[in-house]
Amino acid sequence: MAGFVREARVERAVWRTIAAAAGVLFLLADGPVGQVQAAEIEKWVDATGKYTIEASFVGEVGGVVTLQKANGDEVEVPLAKLNTASQERVKELLSMADDNPFKPAGSEEMSPFETKERSGPSGGRPSVRSRRSGDDEDDGPSGPPRELQVDLQRSELIASVGGGSWKVTLGEPVAGIAEPRPTAFPGKSNFFEKVLEIAISNDQRHALVVTTLDEPKPEGSLRLSVCDLERGKATTAASTGRMAPLALHNDGEHVIMRRAEFGFGNADRLEIWQLRGRSVRKLVSFIPHDDARNGSRDVQWARFLGDDRFVTSGNGMLVVWSFPDCEPIARLPAGGRPALSPDGRLIAWCDGQNVGIFDVEAMEVVAQQPTPDRLHDPKVAFSPSGKRLACIAQDRLLVWNTENGDTIQDMKVPSVHIFTGIDFPDEDYVLGGNQFLIGVENQVLLWTYSGQQQVTTAGPWTYFGTFEDQTGGLLPMKIPHPGAINMLAKASSDPNLFVLKEGTRVRLDVSGLPNVAEQNRAIQGLVKRVAASGSVAEPDGKIVLVASVEGPTQETLSLRNSGDYTVQKYVTRLKYVYEGQVLWQTSTSNVPGGPVIFFNLEDGENIGDWLKKREKPDYELFQRVELPRFLQKPSGQGGRPSQSMTIGTSKVTSAGLR
Repeated sequence: MAGFVREARVERAVWRTIAAAAGVLFLLADGPVGQVQAAEIEKWVDATGKYTIEASFVGEVGGVVTLQKANGDEVEVPLAKLNTASQERVKELLSMADDNPFKPAGSEEMSPFETKERSGPSGGRPSVRSRRSGDDEDDGPSGPPRELQVDLQRSELIASVGGGSWKVTLGEPVAGIAEPRPTAFPGKSNFFEKVLEIAISNDQRHALVVTTLDEPKPEGSLRLSVCDLERGKATTAASTGRMAPLALHNDGEHVIMRRAEFGFGNADRLEIWQLRGRSVRKLVSFIPHDDARNGSRDVQWARFLGDDRFVTSGNGMLVVWSFPDCEPIARLPAGGRPALSPDGRLIAWCDGQNVGIFDVEAMEVVAQQPTPDRLHDPKVAFSPSGKRLACIAQDRLLVWNTENGDTIQDMKVPSVHIFTGIDFPDEDYVLGGNQFLIGVENQVLLWTYSGQQQVTTAGPWTYFGTFEDQTGGLLPMKIPHPGAINMLAKASSDPNLFVLKEGTRVRLDVSGLPNVAEQNRAIQGLVKRVAASGSVAEPDGKIVLVASVEGPTQETLSLRNSGDYTVQKYVTRLKYVYEGQVLWQTSTSNVPGGPVIFFNLEDGENIGDWLKKREKPDYELFQRVELPRFLQKPSGQGGRPSQSMTIGTSKVTSAGLR
């Protein structure tokens, strides 16, 4: 890429020399209206006559004029706020651009990913732009991206061990827009079109909503709506391919796209796209883990780090890259689904055995500690302040103090298994699976949000993506919303809100265990585990803790490299039942599952021996289980992970909550 960039810059310098001879440099439009840059600095006056600025004219798009000061900073001002003479000058310069006979046949040559400074309400912000020779601003598909070959071995390998005690210093969260505006984008073009993903820029000023349709086959189609969250306006472009957005640059133009096809190993390719107006330019394409196999090739997550770097997660590795070069800078062994802190400086990860913090400025691990026990499919998120770090691992929620690593919460989430994602929209509430709002301190399953197609959180704002026939909507909200808080206050005064809480009498039922000796041992263990959760085991309890064993059943375990094994399968189960409804349950099996299985073999032991040794129920479950401290009384039917398990529910529509 470096050679390509240098070549483009030389071409651009030549064109500037030719244009300067004519006295004026003309550029093509960023949007439907012409954009010009005058060779000289001019004086511009606002409509009141009180304010002036010395700057050159850059362009006018959508009634907003961009001016560039001598130091390179840009200022945006509505055309209507300029005085009459300045407005006439804008029209004159735009007319000159249309009449210019010296414009090249294609667009101006501009170096890929050229950086320029913008000024606005938040001060100067770098903007990365790119064009390739011959590109223009007309609608229509771009050519294929340039293929890059990357070598992770050339990057620095960072040790994944933090030194000393856990002590993390937090910065101030990025100051986003105080009140982001709801933004509409085009509705469904087809019944089967859906919202694929939402990406929010780190400065929280732009969002990208991507919708996908399976037609035309085989490549499918995409619509990409860039939302200006300050103005509440969206610009939509169209493209082809099966790609999903992972991260949006602060310039609101560049986006990291990932291949999004079904199956392990089919989320391996990354592409950098540029969205400008209704045009889409696919700039570069590369596979970070091209030497891996199957699902290890997939990229799970990505974020931009400021303006000149980005980070990806995949194959059990965090990789920091330069931008726009896409050269690997450093790599850190760290699995799971990571998270970027609100100050943009820290990355947290949990690989199921350890949780850690990586400082992307110092390029070192600053904290790491083991998890209480092995976690399955962990996903982490920072709270809006960054002071709390949450991890959801299926039906388990852990929350740590980010600064000192202390455990704030470790709980089982009753009857809810989270496989999709985690957001942390409020210091006291975690959003699991894009819909269940769970209390950190009170352990209450507070609310269910339904109707949205995608959800993401940035700072204190949760963005719900709705998609209907007439319109789509990106709706920023603070959750829990006032209605949920009011309902919680009302429910908390109800002594019947919880059927399991501190001091609750729990009846034990071990009749489902086939061995009398193990029944007695299970009772001894469960009495202790119930007491540890704050309740008490008594024979007259209204809520019942039921222990059981299912099996044996014959099952074949097929391993890619070792062949097939026939095993006797047992499932050991424990559940809380109230008035016939299952409110919480957990289970284990002696047969390992999942796409990847780890066998810890002793000397002289083979896989068959290992499996044979474990052909028995897991009676130790009743000695080690962590039981929930609170269980809510179900408000509906079924006792399953549904709306009946929360205090209330709201449906999200383009008009808001209802």
